[in-house]
Amino acid sequence: MDNPRQSDNQLDRILGAGALSGPEADRLWEQIAPKVIQPAPSWRTAVASWWLRGGVGLVMAAAAVLVWRIPDSMDGMRPRGGLGQAVLEGSCGSPVPCTVGQPLFLRVTPASANVMLFVLLRDAQHTSLLVDGVVLTGGLQTLNVRVVPEAADAAAGMTLDFWTFESAPAADVKDALRAGRLKPQGTLHVPVKAAP
Repeated sequence: MDNPRQSDNQLDRILGAGALSGPEADRLWEQIAPKVIQPAPSWRTAVASWWLRGGVGLVMAAAAVLVWRIPDSMDGMRPRGGLGQAVLEGSCGSPVPCTVGQPLFLRVTPASANVMLFVLLRDAQHTSLLVDGVVLTGGLQTLNVRVVPEAADAAAGMTLDFWTFESAPAADVKDALRAGRLKPQGTLHVPVKAAP
C-alpha cells in the first residue's frame, strides 16, 4: 500500500460494488462542472434579451397592421356604384393612368354567387360588349378579358359599364344595355395617357 489515498479509493470501490467513491465523484465533478454549467446571464443580458423579443414582437405587429392597411395593386381604379353590388376593378400593372398599348386586365367581386355579368366598353372609337353573360361563382374572379387602349383613348380614357343579372336577360334587355339605354349598376372609368 504505497498510496493510502489510492488504497482508500480501491476499498471504497470494492465496498461500493464498482461505483465511484464520494471523494472521487466530487473531484470528477469539480473538473467537469465548469465546462458543462453555463454561468447565469448578467442582468444586462437578460434585459437585452427581453427587449429583443419584445421589439421583434412589436415590429411583427406593425408589419401586420401595414399589410392589412396597404391596398392591393389594382392601381386605385375603382368603380362607381352602390353597396351590395358587384365591384369591377381594372389594372394595367402600373400606376394610373394606363398607357396606350399597355393591356388592361379586369377582375370582379360579385355581390352574390351565381349571377351573370355583362360589361360594356365605351371608348373614343366604339362601344362593344366585352363580357356577355359570364356566370360568377362568388368571390374575387379574374375575367378572361384583355383590353388594350389605343391612341384615340388618351383624350377621354375608357369607360366600362357593368350589370349583373340573376338569370339570362331577354334579348331586348341585352339590346338596351348594348345601346346604353339601360342604366348600369356600376361604372369603371380608366384614364389613359399617350405612350412616351
